[in-house]
Amino acid sequence: MIQVTQLGKEYQRKPVLRGLDLSVLPGELVVLQGANGAGKTTLLRILSTLTRPTSGNFTIGGVLGSSDPESVRSQIGVMLHQPMVYGDLSAVENLRFFAALAGKRDYRKRIDACLDLVGLDGRNSKVVRLYSRGMQQRLAIARAILCNPAILLLDEPFTGLDAANQNQLVHLLIQMRAEGKTLLVTDHDLERVSQIATRVDYLYRGKIARSFSGKEMNAEDLTNAIAKIESGEAENSAEQQRVVS
Repeated sequence: MIQVTQLGKEYQRKPVLRGLDLSVLPGELVVLQGANGAGKTTLLRILSTLTRPTSGNFTIGGVLGSSDPESVRSQIGVMLHQPMVYGDLSAVENLRFFAALAGKRDYRKRIDACLDLVGLDGRNSKVVRLYSRGMQQRLAIARAILCNPAILLLDEPFTGLDAANQNQLVHLLIQMRAEGKTLLVTDHDLERVSQIATRVDYLYRGKIARSFSGKEMNAEDLTNAIAKIESGEAENSAEQQRVVS
């Protein structure tokens, strides 16, 4: 569903992504890991068609991102660092507005269902600017899943959530994965990542330095492997192997 080929992005001639390749299939929940500035958010912004790549390209559901961004947007649900909701509207008014933008009418049952999934009350008429950070985050998740997209791009969705709401989101992500949706998520919590992901891709110097799956995805092994990547040990080992061969 998501195919990225030799994707590059520069800001003021400084490379952030350097020929990145990535593939995410239906039913996969791939977690992107990487140090701050590794390019995780940049990648999600490009896949969301909010930022243009400097080089390379990507397809979403077989649609080439550079040629038909509207068709890409119709397939995805997106949540980035900012909640991207309107502070002077209630939760229901926000979702009704976004549903109308997507051409959805008579969507109240779906709106109520999405609010219930994230633990918000559709009867609450309070405007969103009076919400806590965690409540705004939950509303942003409801907005992302509102139109039942086949593909979800979520940037640090657990930020600002208390323990109970984090657990609720874990169950929601696992449920959507079981439904065959394609999920690409950034998350820094290795314990949680080991519970929810089908694969972990680690970004380093603008590329995916290593992918982890199966038995490799326990928190201790991930921590040790990532420490080696960031210290340069993995890169040096690969270089030595190339020299020997």
